[in-house]
Amino acid sequence: MVAVSESITVGRPPAAVFAYLDQPEHHAVVTPSLAESKPVETLDNGGKRVRYVYRMAGISREGQLTETVHEAGRRMCFELSGGITGEIDITLEPVEEGTEVTYSATYDLPGRVVAAVTKPLVRRFNRRQLQETLRNLKTELEADPATA
Repeated sequence: MVAVSESITVGRPPAAVFAYLDQPEHHAVVTPSLAESKPVETLDNGGKRVRYVYRMAGISREGQLTETVHEAGRRMCFELSGGITGEIDITLEPVEEGTEVTYSATYDLPGRVVAAVTKPLVRRFNRRQLQETLRNLKTELEADPATA
């Protein structure tokens, strides 16, 4: 298992950041290597089940994200299944400058030997991807106040 977590301050209120992230298509805009993110259904908790396609080094992985926690303006958690398994937890906290967005992810690695050898590389790769995702989110939301 690999766990990574990063935070960034976005100059928009939590409701605007949540509204942007609540549209699955936007995740593909801000997340490197996420080629597609399309809603499949709306869940009873207000969250969504989403089909994703993730591309890395010429290899595509497909699967689903199920939003297990959907707290408007505050938090969204996803369970990943399919080509990539794990969990994503996004929390939003109001701060003077706007919203502190914390994105935490835990990914399962297949096999003990493979996991032991690749874990440091996977952690480094995921940390860079996560940092870029948050920078992209900040850029998208701060560039155009009409966004979200």
